[in-house]
Parts: sequence; structure tokens; C-alpha cells
Amino acid sequence: MQKKIRNTYIKYVLLLLLCTAIGGVTGAVITWVNMDGIGTGAQGFILALRTAMLPLLLVLFLLDVIIGETVLKVNAALGRQLENAQDEEGDAIEYNLELMSAIALISGTAISVLSLIILSTGYSMDYIANVSGNQGRRLMGAFAVFVIGNAYHGWWQLRYIKGLQKLYPENNADPTSRKFQEQWLACCDEAERELIYQSSYKSYLFTTRLVALLTFAALLTHLIWDTGIAAVIFLGIVWIGITASYCTSCVRIKRRKLNT
Repeated sequence: MQKKIRNTYIKYVLLLLLCTAIGGVTGAVITWVNMDGIGTGAQGFILALRTAMLPLLLVLFLLDVIIGETVLKVNAALGRQLENAQDEEGDAIEYNLELMSAIALISGTAISVLSLIILSTGYSMDYIANVSGNQGRRLMGAFAVFVIGNAYHGWWQLRYIKGLQKLYPENNADPTSRKFQEQWLACCDEAERELIYQSSYKSYLFTTRLVALLTFAALLTHLIWDTGIAAVIFLGIVWIGITASYCTSCVRIKRRKLNT
């Protein structure tokens, strides 16, 4: 047991030394590479995104509609097959339904984030106050497309959930309720809950690592290009919030078990 503990400490020291070495190499690379040139290139890319904001948002909106409507049609066809399917065939159809759900949710989230990034290039009081003429109209058009895109995505989610509820009437959660996720979970059987719990824990582990990495990346970009500390603060708050939410949830569940 003592040997195992000692090996753990040795591994930690070696890992610490490795991280220190990586930091040193990164510092050397920053010194050698023309970071000002990279910063200028990034600024040029941002200006190009701002110039093409309206057509880019239109393309993303159309892509969201195409993917969303395709998923709804495929799910409707799978639902009709599921009504008369046997056990093994039904499992395969339910897998395809889960796959289509994953495609829809991932693509929808990616499109929303890309739209936000593109919109943010012109979402500045300094920029908005100085635009006029055709440039101002294009900016207002971009804002309108963004709002319409988000409204469509919310409407699509309602239709998607209602489609699933036709297949599984027992899942009668209200998609407009603030407690929709809790209501949906309560309607799931044990196997579905186990799937949700395992996926949630893996997502928690991935998210904590990703947020930690992005926090230090934001700190590094501020060091090099003076990007400001807002990103570091926001990511730090998210990091604390995720950890606190997980820990308090564990304590709450333990307390509930003690009281039963």
C-alpha cells in the first residue's frame, strides 16, 4: 500500500515536470514566432467575417432549416416503421431515432454557436454607432436573420419533441415548462435513465477538462495579444459553476437517501 502511494506521488511529480516543460516550450515558441503577424491576420479574418455577415448568416439559417426538416421527415418515417416492428427490429429503429436526434442536436448547436460568433464581429456599440447607408442596412438584416433563425430553431425543437411524444405517449413532459428536463426524466424507464446518467457523467468530465483548457488558453491569448480578461472571468465562473453544481447535487442526493 505504501509503495502504491509513493508511486502515485512520483507520477504526480513527473506529470508536473512534464507540464512545466510544455510551458517552457510554449514560451520559447511564442518568443520565436511572429505573434504580431498572427494577431494581424486574425484581425483581418474578423473584418472579413463582419463584411460577409449577412450572407453567412443566411447560409447557416438555410442549412439549419434543411437539416432540421430532413431529421423531422426521417423521424416520422422511422416512427411509422416502429409501430409494426418486432423486438430486434424495434431496437434498430430506436437506435436510428437516437442517431438522428444526435445529428440534429449537434448540428443545431454548432450552427447556433457559429451564428453567434459571426454576429459578434459586428455586435459592438462602437461599430453600430458608425455604420450608415447600405452597411447599416446589411447589419440590421443580419440581426433580423439571426433572430428569425433562433425563432425557427425553438419552433423546430417543439415540433421535434411533439413528434417523439407521438411515438412515446408516456413521455408527456411540457416542452414549454422550465422543468421540462426533470419531467422528461421522470417519464423514462430505468434503462433510459441509466443511459442519461452515464452520458451526463461523461459530459461532465469532458466539460470540466475543456473549460479548464479554454480558461488557460484565454489567459495565454490575453498575455500575447492583450485580448482582455473578460473571457478568463466568464470561463472561470463556468468552471466554478459546473464543479459546484456537481458537488452540491451529490450532497443533495446523499442527504435525500439519509432521510428516507
